Amino acid sequence: MFTAKHQVALVTNGKPSASIVLGDKPTKSAQFAAKELQYQIKRISGAELKIKKTPIQGLLPIYVGESETLKEAGLSNEQFGEQEYAIVIRNDKIILTGKDATLYSKVNYNPDKPAGWSGLPGFWEEHGTLNAVYDFMERFCGVRYFNPTEYGTFYPKTKNLIISGSDIRRKPFFRYREVHPMSVLPERMDSVNILWDRNSKEFKEWQKIAYPKLTQEYTKPGVFKKAYRNIAYRYLLRSRHGGKLMRANHSLYGYYNYFWNKKSKNFIAYHPEWFAKGWGAGRPEQMCYTNEGLIKEVAKEADLYFNGKDITGKHPCNYHWGKDNFAVVPMDNEFHCKCPACQKLLRKKKKVNRQRDYSTDLMFTFVNRVAKLVKQTHPDKTISTLAYAGYMAPPDFPLEDNIAVHFCWENNRSPFSAECKQQKKYLLEWAKKKPNGFFLA
Repeated sequence: MFTAKHQVALVTNGKPSASIVLGDKPTKSAQFAAKELQYQIKRISGAELKIKKTPIQGLLPIYVGESETLKEAGLSNEQFGEQEYAIVIRNDKIILTGKDATLYSKVNYNPDKPAGWSGLPGFWEEHGTLNAVYDFMERFCGVRYFNPTEYGTFYPKTKNLIISGSDIRRKPFFRYREVHPMSVLPERMDSVNILWDRNSKEFKEWQKIAYPKLTQEYTKPGVFKKAYRNIAYRYLLRSRHGGKLMRANHSLYGYYNYFWNKKSKNFIAYHPEWFAKGWGAGRPEQMCYTNEGLIKEVAKEADLYFNGKDITGKHPCNYHWGKDNFAVVPMDNEFHCKCPACQKLLRKKKKVNRQRDYSTDLMFTFVNRVAKLVKQTHPDKTISTLAYAGYMAPPDFPLEDNIAVHFCWENNRSPFSAECKQQKKYLLEWAKKKPNGFFLA
């Protein structure tokens, strides 16, 4: 690829100077990317570029996704790495392509009829071609994606859309990009970002103002919800939500029903030794993280998970972790086991509001031991965990190389607080300790 700048016209005096070229067998990503490119250029200029299988004589071809022409130019799907894409600008063509999942089902996308959209690329499917188009629209056409509302996308207006720039070949800096819970509930996008509950009168009023055309066109609640969901989903794609699914969450709560509560319909066997000791009668709030049986059980379930077995009952969110990723995260509290082995790994209590290193050694010793066992049977898989609460600080000892750490920054909305400064310090320490397996949660 070259770095010299080229300048080409896509629209001249409000009329197309280019056409969009799709291959004979376009992926879902390429189909949707081509339609998004067509729609957004029309919003900018008023001109609708035609989508064809071959170039139109006299018009600049914009190749979207893999085709025989691009294979000959050395830009086949197989030659791209994970999530990688390319933008190529020449005087005689533009190429927008990238790593795509080999999925070819039809994409239904009329931008003005969102209730009918279907077949859009999944967040966790490779869709490098789509990301190439979005990068192109932002970088070279001045489009900005602010929010999913009818006022949330900025399209600069011009009758002469002229592109000038150099080639780009890149992939997103973050492999895993997600705002919870939007991947499974895109329709919650607005309600988690504004002041009102989604069932309140105020939210409904806000919704009418933010989506005037949508609320007028879709008066049936079910149809409106579908259209509303699709619009939010599209915005998340435009925001590059997705990538390589590598979630981490509190993963052991299901053990109560399987190994503690004898009345549970899911009860398997009573293992009180796996749970925190020394808290008197009643259900313990934590596990005994030094117990050999517990460590082997968690590793066994990771093995089952990676072999495609259903362990949903023990891990209610396991189907969200990713096919190459298994979460090992403790309960969300500091009521730790009082057995000598666990207590030995807890650091001395300090007189501070929140001690961020109190259980660091206990938690990461536990995760390390599980990861080491899992690596014996699945060396190419990942154990994900959190750096959070009392185990936010990194341990002094090394972690297994198959561990991915998600740093859970609790005070990111209080940038001038002492807590935030302390957490930033830990963040930088983690970045040095795990440069290739570190995430922001």
